[in-house]
Amino acid sequence: MGLRERWNRVAADIADSPAYWTLTATNAGMRRALDPALTALPPGIALDAGAGGLAFRQLIAARPGIHYISCDVAPSHRDLDFLADGCALPVRTAVADSVICSAVIEHVPDTAALLGELHRVLRPGGRLVLTVPHFHYIHDEPHDYYRFTEFGIRLVLERAGFCVDIVTPVGGLAAFLSTLASNAFMGLCASPGFVRAAALAANRAFVAMSAALDRVTGGGGKFAIGYVVSARTGVSEAAS
Repeated sequence: MGLRERWNRVAADIADSPAYWTLTATNAGMRRALDPALTALPPGIALDAGAGGLAFRQLIAARPGIHYISCDVAPSHRDLDFLADGCALPVRTAVADSVICSAVIEHVPDTAALLGELHRVLRPGGRLVLTVPHFHYIHDEPHDYYRFTEFGIRLVLERAGFCVDIVTPVGGLAAFLSTLASNAFMGLCASPGFVRAAALAANRAFVAMSAALDRVTGGGGKFAIGYVVSARTGVSEAAS
């Protein structure tokens, strides 16, 4: 098993625990940027499209008034509610009050089809929380197709019928470089048990230091690792 596969094993093992959000400076920065977007989710059905290891379940499901539903194209977690391609979701139109789609769009060849389907399943005025990469290493090859600037993600969302409220940059060059270091370190300490637990503790301290350095050096500028986007579907005049 190569170093990257060993790192992926660690990430998958802890994806549905709080430790996931301190695994790298990228994860920690993403968590901070997600807070206001997730706080603004309306009550009702929240569909996690491309839920992977259910990292978002812990952030959403406990909130009053929200019914969390998860799906992914692959059986990535035993608790997924259903399997589905994000471009062809087996749910009725306007069923969801919110949709979360994180680290998915870069792996879908037809971004317009994906965003069109997410728009379809959202009710009028429903909210989309999307995360996209900008400055990021190639991963999940060969299914890694796109990177987005702030202006590019705004453009494709508006073309799909969304109103973009805010695009929040995540991390910068220092966070990116420290994320690579965390990946390598945790890959070397992938085996469950005492060694991994000690490595996670040491890595958390490194991530906190890296995140602080990133903020001091202007993280989130031209070298943003990615973006958290909060958007909504339009409300027709008849409904307003």
